[in-house]
Amino acid sequence: MTEKTVKSGGEEVPDQFPHVPLTFAPALEFATIFADGVTGVFWNAGVMKIYFSRTDGEVFGRTINPAHISPVGQIFMPLSGFAVMTAFFESQMKQLLEKGQFPREEYQKMREQFPNLSDKE
Repeated sequence: MTEKTVKSGGEEVPDQFPHVPLTFAPALEFATIFADGVTGVFWNAGVMKIYFSRTDGEVFGRTINPAHISPVGQIFMPLSGFAVMTAFFESQMKQLLEKGQFPREEYQKMREQFPNLSDKE
């Protein structure tokens, strides 16, 4: 059986979602958020909860209030889904680094913030 491919970044790559039609588009009601990062996670009983946040300034234009972190959303998912998502993101980050789309040195500094990470896992 031939592996299905799609165009990504100008080249043919394996389709990671062959069961989703290429004409798929999310409905207008599809939830979309902008987040600067992840504020925290909580896991228990086989479920992962991920909190997203963004950095906001003073919305009324006053300069007396400094920028602050605002929660903007959360995701609940089974730990197995979290594991697949993590592998997917690792794969995407590897491609970004290989194609020079994100500075390798900057990424390495970010990884150093998490001492339990190693390149051997």
